[in-house]
Amino acid sequence: MLFLEVQEERARRTLEEVERHPNFAKLERTFSAMRDAVQARGFKMVVLLFPTKGEVYKWILDEREPRLEDTAPSGFARAVLAACSRTDINCTDLKPMFVEEAQRRLTSKGELLWWRDDTHLNAIGNTIVAEFIAHRVLGSRTSPTLVKDDGDRRL
Repeated sequence: MLFLEVQEERARRTLEEVERHPNFAKLERTFSAMRDAVQARGFKMVVLLFPTKGEVYKWILDEREPRLEDTAPSGFARAVLAACSRTDINCTDLKPMFVEEAQRRLTSKGELLWWRDDTHLNAIGNTIVAEFIAHRVLGSRTSPTLVKDDGDRRL
């Protein structure tokens, strides 16, 4: 399975490292400006934090059994969640959902949520995100339909 080392290296940064990054203060100011612009137009703003493929499949990357702590937020997620809280923005870390779903689907059906040879979500992973948005963000009672693709979703 392909993982992108630069993504995984950045995902291992601590909360302090993320908050010390020169662009982090700019990100928080951007959140405030976005919140104001969205509210002025009467819309609801929601920030979704997507984990890296390696964060979700950490047990595979580390060649070990899955652990409960695999669902813990990364330093980046903790920093952004705190910034969202300070700027009064609804923010959700999708990592726990992805880790649990990835473990369940791989062990029960042999399915992956990311392309095996790519760092992007496949149709299954995108459907999970669409279902989350439909149910948890928009409050819909219907589920998006999984679009069949010809991609390899098995390990």
